[in-house]
Amino acid sequence: MKIARTLGLTTLVVVMLGACVRPGTSSGPPFGTSCEAAYAYLAAHAAPGFSFFCGPHSALGHYGYTSLDPKVIHIACPAPFVYMNEAYNSWLPDFNRPIDPYGQGTPAEDAFCNNFR
Repeated sequence: MKIARTLGLTTLVVVMLGACVRPGTSSGPPFGTSCEAAYAYLAAHAAPGFSFFCGPHSALGHYGYTSLDPKVIHIACPAPFVYMNEAYNSWLPDFNRPIDPYGQGTPAEDAFCNNFR
């Protein structure tokens, strides 16, 4: 479902994919291992104003990264721990928060993700 709201000259389109909550406040199960799952999670959990890009070899040799200027999240490996960490990291202007609270991946997850770096 898409909901559009007009604020002056700016139109925001919000994609509703269940409850939209700030990362770290929901204990629901993670999504799958696809760019579609990554986009869905990021749309629901990343800080407002971020653009997302998902594709192999798109994160400068990392599994994923978040840039605060410009506001963009790159996901090379669409594993849940990667896109969950990057959504969380998009809120980092709250400087008292840890980085990557969803961990660095198990050996099996790392083996999967190494194909996407």
